[in-house]
Amino acid sequence: MWRFLVPDLVKTHQVILFDYTGSGQSTITDFSTKKYSRLEGYAQDIVDIIDFLSLKDVVVIGHSVSAIIAALASIKIPDVISKIVMICPSPCFANDLPGYEGGFERHDLENLLTLMDKNHVDWANYLAPLVLGESNSEELSDELLASFYKLEPLVAKTFARATFLSDYREMLPKISAKTLILQSSSDKLVTEDVTKYMHQHIANSKLVVVDAVGHCLHMTHSETIIRPILNFLQVNNQNPNNTNIEVLNDYCSGHFIVDKNKQFVMANTYMNRLFDADSGNLVGQPISKYLTHAANFYLNTHIYPLLAVKREIEETHLSWLNQHAEEIPVVVNISLAADGLSYWSLFKGTNHHKLYSELMETKEQLVTQNKSLLILASTDFLTGLLNRRELLRQATIIDSQMRRSASSYAVLTLDIDFFKKVNDTHGHQAGDKVLKHVARQLLQGRRTNDLVARVGGEEFVLILPDVEEEDAFIIAENIRERVASQAVDGILVTVSIGLVVSKVSTRADIDRLLLMSDNGLLESKRTGRNKTVVVNAP
Repeated sequence: MWRFLVPDLVKTHQVILFDYTGSGQSTITDFSTKKYSRLEGYAQDIVDIIDFLSLKDVVVIGHSVSAIIAALASIKIPDVISKIVMICPSPCFANDLPGYEGGFERHDLENLLTLMDKNHVDWANYLAPLVLGESNSEELSDELLASFYKLEPLVAKTFARATFLSDYREMLPKISAKTLILQSSSDKLVTEDVTKYMHQHIANSKLVVVDAVGHCLHMTHSETIIRPILNFLQVNNQNPNNTNIEVLNDYCSGHFIVDKNKQFVMANTYMNRLFDADSGNLVGQPISKYLTHAANFYLNTHIYPLLAVKREIEETHLSWLNQHAEEIPVVVNISLAADGLSYWSLFKGTNHHKLYSELMETKEQLVTQNKSLLILASTDFLTGLLNRRELLRQATIIDSQMRRSASSYAVLTLDIDFFKKVNDTHGHQAGDKVLKHVARQLLQGRRTNDLVARVGGEEFVLILPDVEEEDAFIIAENIRERVASQAVDGILVTVSIGLVVSKVSTRADIDRLLLMSDNGLLESKRTGRNKTVVVNAP
């Protein structure tokens, strides 16, 4: 299951693979439930292998619980195991609230182990897709499932109990080896909170979260995690000269590699210092996070398109941001490799692209001003409703849409009864309050595509797409009754409404319908006011 990582690792390291006692090609007769009822038994096997082969400066790469086993071994021989790579590890799967969320209640883990006791096959069928991630390869899922099937039930049960019921959180601060923690962003067995907890409690550690689904990154996302692993091992196989990162760390300038997704895959110490990041923590981060808005715009619209043609860019000025949001003027040289990786050299500079920042600020101000002007030009200043010009513009669009979809729409023209008397008796301030009151009633229950406008002193128009005459009449009456039900500073307000609904068969245009609804309004006023009059469209 490590076959996807091994080809890159053997280029620079001696790689030793082994099976736990009782699994794979090991001898089942050597298995002891007493020894292997706790993870320390497996850790001792690692120590024995290292001792037998007389290994020095050892790096142990472990997945899931094997990462915890590697940590236990490192505590036993701290002078020999110098580094650990942990892939989706967990020191404790059980919740211990309120301080720790392992992901499972203890009774859920007990139930999982009970299922294993009752039916090993059902247990394997349940656990395999959970571990691998349902969206990943069916071939890999079958491979993982087959490995579960091959396990002797006694060995599997002993290992599972030692895995799911153990709690090694107190062990974490004792780890002195440099530790890289690789975590999937969507892992049903181990959450990001668990690995963040480990990162906080392992002194010399760094955490890289990979945008991935599943628990087995070494199987499903090997191409993604090999880069931070090699970076952690101080080897970068993407460098054409196979340059050791330790050499780059001696430079008083920034050197880093960015992948096709515009994320850091390698960064020297200078870069981490520049951005106040822990060693290696830039890896996996998007480069956009450390660029100003203007620099991001320049990078995407100028630098990358130019790189695709020229392959190299020199002395480009950018503004970067550290974790305190402070701007850092820099000069960069960039080269683009055939595999899509871009190689950057960065130097602090006193001159930077101030012009681009000013242009972006000016552009944003103009956009904001244009939006404000558009609102002023299209709305009624008192009520905030559309004005006549904007109503006619949008109504023409709705008319065209309704014609194409063979749908009907309603036009309501509404006028406040005796509004002049309100102004003459109570003053224009009271009149303004009445207008705002009517506007609020018109907006109540309004759909997103309905148009509501003030087109004259006390005259309003509503255009309602996709409605029939019966529904439109109900809407008009609801508006009329809402207006009349609430007095404004003691002033009783009523409205008269003219209503017309377009017909699909003989479609009148919007101008004709507006005229007809206005005629309906006049008829409403002539026959007593405070009513809705429906006019039949031709």
